[in-house]
Amino acid sequence: MNPDDNSSDKLRYDASVLARKIARDNFSKKSVAEDRVKHYMEVVRDPQFIEYMQALQKNSGLVTQSKAEAENDKVYAPVDYDHDFIPYSMGDYIDVNGLEQEVLNHILHSATPLMLVGEKGNGKTHLATHLARKLYDEGVLGAFVTIQGGQGVGDKQINGFNRLNGLSGETVKGWAVKVIEAANHHAKSGKITIGFFDELANCLQESTLGLASLLDGRRMIQTQDGKVWKLDPNARLAIIATGNPSTYAGVNRLQEALLSRFTGFYVKNPTEKELQAVVNWDGIDESIMNPLLQLTTDVSALRGKQDVEYSISPRDLVQFSDEYRARMNAYTPKQMKETALKGALEKCILFKFQDTTERELIKRSIEDTFGITMTKQF
Repeated sequence: MNPDDNSSDKLRYDASVLARKIARDNFSKKSVAEDRVKHYMEVVRDPQFIEYMQALQKNSGLVTQSKAEAENDKVYAPVDYDHDFIPYSMGDYIDVNGLEQEVLNHILHSATPLMLVGEKGNGKTHLATHLARKLYDEGVLGAFVTIQGGQGVGDKQINGFNRLNGLSGETVKGWAVKVIEAANHHAKSGKITIGFFDELANCLQESTLGLASLLDGRRMIQTQDGKVWKLDPNARLAIIATGNPSTYAGVNRLQEALLSRFTGFYVKNPTEKELQAVVNWDGIDESIMNPLLQLTTDVSALRGKQDVEYSISPRDLVQFSDEYRARMNAYTPKQMKETALKGALEKCILFKFQDTTERELIKRSIEDTFGITMTKQF
């Protein structure tokens, strides 16, 4: 079809193309998207709609564009690859099992994507950001391009989108495009770019399969507009992803097509001895630290028997330690030891157990372990 630019057929054609694109961009489930396409097409082909759009054109100077014209006029939202992706610091990282050096060697010497899988709060994200900051401070890293996975993360966030769904306006580059562009930008200086996808498996499988061409030897991504973004041969790009076990609620098993493109490690939780090194126990004496570590072990056993759904993580212990110190040293008024202990346990440990029965079970375990009586404050 090659309608005349000034005809109603031309307007109907352009509106139909746009309607189809809007439906497919906004609804990831194919059956829903196709149903919306049919609905939108009925609307834009209605003679009254065409008359209305022609009146708009006449009154406001709106001019429809062919796909080729739109591509030529495309404007991308600006990205500063020198300053937008400076890695942040999450504080000191304590390496208790040698994984830090293993991942560092991978970043420096391997082009294969790496995935770290493990329980929540055991330091996967902390390790990646720690190494990124270390390499940046040493002048080795040029950019740390991150994305947080989740059920709502799809093609828009990964590849990009137009702010006005295909009309005029900026096109925003997604994570994958920024990763490639950042690596190409820093290629001239020989610096590495890290593309970090946190909690990759939390995304819907259909949303991440398109990453396959970025993760294998092709090292490219094709966006919905047909544009191909390709990594330069001399660019240095390391892709790191993290994820929780597929037994977690909301976590999907990684598709084999993606899994086969990754290498990786299953990161274990620290042992009780390692936790003593990982957590800052300043100001917390052994009469609190030892029972808390014992509670952590006991709750892990309860989860293994499926009596509870949550286990105490290193992150929870860090939160407890910070909270306890704040109550003892900074709160108004400052709290006595037992009051601070009970408050920190309720806020940082008991809170994590959402089921009422489980929370009561953990409350009794706390009382037995610490030799105290827990009373609900609020």
